Amino acid sequence: MIYIDGKRKYMRIGLFGISRSGKNYTIDDFNLEANKYGRSFVHLSPMDMIRDRLNGRRLKDMSDEEKRALVKKVRDQIDQIAEDHDVIVDEHYCYPVSFGGVKPENGYFDEKLPHDIWHRDYKDLEYEVVFPRFEADKYDVIAVMQIDPKIIVERCRTSEGAKYNPYITEEDAKEWQKAELLGIWHDSHKSIIEVVDPKNSGKELWKGYSSQEFEMTLRGDFFGNVMHIPDEIRTRKEGKRELME
Repeated sequence: MIYIDGKRKYMRIGLFGISRSGKNYTIDDFNLEANKYGRSFVHLSPMDMIRDRLNGRRLKDMSDEEKRALVKKVRDQIDQIAEDHDVIVDEHYCYPVSFGGVKPENGYFDEKLPHDIWHRDYKDLEYEVVFPRFEADKYDVIAVMQIDPKIIVERCRTSEGAKYNPYITEEDAKEWQKAELLGIWHDSHKSIIEVVDPKNSGKELWKGYSSQEFEMTLRGDFFGNVMHIPDEIRTRKEGKRELME
């Protein structure tokens, strides 16, 4: 919580990153840094909150209408918590349609959320964009994990259960991370904190967050560091997203 022009404001941080990029560790370490200054952020994961509401059902067995209603309930719950708490939310922007030319069929990648298709023409890559449209407008600060692709691949291939992915390549990880960064920048037009150090990611995030919070306080800005981009490039069409590279 901070005060801007004498008014109390709770902060909302969105931390985006691909699978196995270390968001949970980063958020835990970030909160350790925040605690040193008397601050604490509620750690929220929309995907975990969705799974908690499934009651034994599978997303793959639900209609798009049911899944959209479920996502809305979770997003409404996050909004409610954010009204009187500082929060940091573990977010995904998109998932690749395939890895190394293979479409995984395990539980982790087969549990489809409602999504748009984003086709990156010059790379001939397709992503399923699961992050709800206009949700980025709610965030004061946005950060994206940008970890060495070699580390991502190693973690994917040594993970257990549904998170095990033997197909992902370094190129897949590199382009997926780029897609997360480009996608959320396009949706938000805010300055993005890039988290690159896997060993000190929480400290790196706290440093970047503190800098942006200080600037917001000086500006009396309730909406983060918004870059003013012409509306015509903020193209959103039902069924697909057209994003600038």
